[in-house]
Amino acid sequence: MSKNNDIDLDDLPVERENLNTSFYRILDRRISRRAIIKSLGLLGVNFNYAGTVIAAENTNSQHTFVEIPHGLDGELHVAENYSFQVLLKWGEPIFDNAPEFDAYQQSPLSQEKQFGFNNDFVAFLPLGDANTSNNGLLVVNHEYVKSRMMHPGSPKASALTKKEMDTEIAAHGLSIVEIAKQDKNWSLQKKSKHNRRITPHTVARFSGPARGHDRLKTSFSNDGVSCLGTFGNCAGGVTPWGTVLTAEENVQTYFIGQASNTDEYKNYNRFGLLGDKSALSFWGKHHDHWNLNKHPKAGLH
Repeated sequence: MSKNNDIDLDDLPVERENLNTSFYRILDRRISRRAIIKSLGLLGVNFNYAGTVIAAENTNSQHTFVEIPHGLDGELHVAENYSFQVLLKWGEPIFDNAPEFDAYQQSPLSQEKQFGFNNDFVAFLPLGDANTSNNGLLVVNHEYVKSRMMHPGSPKASALTKKEMDTEIAAHGLSIVEIAKQDKNWSLQKKSKHNRRITPHTVARFSGPARGHDRLKTSFSNDGVSCLGTFGNCAGGVTPWGTVLTAEENVQTYFIGQASNTDEYKNYNRFGLLGDKSALSFWGKHHDHWNLNKHPKAGLH
């Protein structure tokens, strides 16, 4: 953390003191991460920091591989009998009419048609028979961005212009793209009707017991049914019936303001949504929806 309080996401503490035991502590008591990965037995798609999807393939039918020796260097090492290719990169157009990426000409409109920043959860859903399909949908979470890496001049998150901030907002959320395999290589299908970007500005709807509750009613959602977008998307999963779950994480870092004089203050304080004290992004400077002083219930969305 820098002395001027311009916090970097890498400075985010692993565990915040509150009234709850963190989930990873509970999970750690039950099963280790190594055991989970070992029980899955395979990894089909991998990803790197800034938003590059790398497709990896085993040349035989057994989900076994020769372990790579431990080490740190500047090379990408792939297990014996495996290969890799760069499939998608941050800013790559995912629609046929999307502009090519230009670091010096970024805009929210172009980013909404381009692959987002910073991958996390990745899902693959075959189109057709799961055992023989050579094409399918790739669903990728874009959890957060790094302002210093994203914009020329390496600006701090607290010093972004509205255009830069709106571009960052558009780089969050999810990318859904169709990919196809031909001659052992996968490629993006830009003309696919399935391709889609979901961003923090994409209108969604609540369901279940929370739908229409008074605590979800804001100036944006007078009926407590509509919801404005999704962001901070980290973990996820594919259901047995073929839908994808995406989970938000660290949403407390996106809001400014305090909400200290509202009924939600105690609740927000419990899970660390502390407005100015927890903000790492500063969307509320240009968008009232992320300002708890103006929309104190928006944090519940």
